Amino acid sequence: MTLQRWLPFGEQVVRVFTREGVVLFERLKSEGYGVTRFQGEGRDGAVTMLFVQAGRAKARRAPGA
Repeated sequence: MTLQRWLPFGEQVVRVFTREGVVLFERLKSEGYGVTRFQGEGRDGAVTMLFVQAGRAKARRAPGA
């Protein structure tokens, strides 16, 4: 388990909460990320939650990161 932190192998899922859900969803898809979109309601109105699946090394280069 300790090695996993140091080696860039494996997959990671990043949760993103945004009000720009459709735009970011389409951008991530076009760049080859596995992404799932959920619509929700937050304190200040509508929000989108994205689950973005990427390899560990690729997750560090995600748009907007």
